[in-house]
Amino acid sequence: MAQTTDSTIKPSSRAYVVFDKSSGEIIHIHHAITFSADLPTSEKPEARALRLAGAPAGVSVDVLEVESARINNLKPIKVDTASRAIVDKIVKS
Repeated sequence: MAQTTDSTIKPSSRAYVVFDKSSGEIIHIHHAITFSADLPTSEKPEARALRLAGAPAGVSVDVLEVESARINNLKPIKVDTASRAIVDKIVKS
């Protein structure tokens, strides 16, 4: 987590997961850290995530906002499209 010497400035970390709406496969994860003293940016985090994802043509995508800690693990993950939640991806060996 980011730190500052000014105790009145509080950081907030979110992740924006760009995923294929039909399969739940994750295309891109965009992390955004903001501070309580930040001015709003002209581009919303969801729009920035989509832009940076460069989703392939023909793929129907969506963005899911989650706590950054939810995706910082070593297990493969995907989006459960019915519940719009991050779930562990079952990897066939």
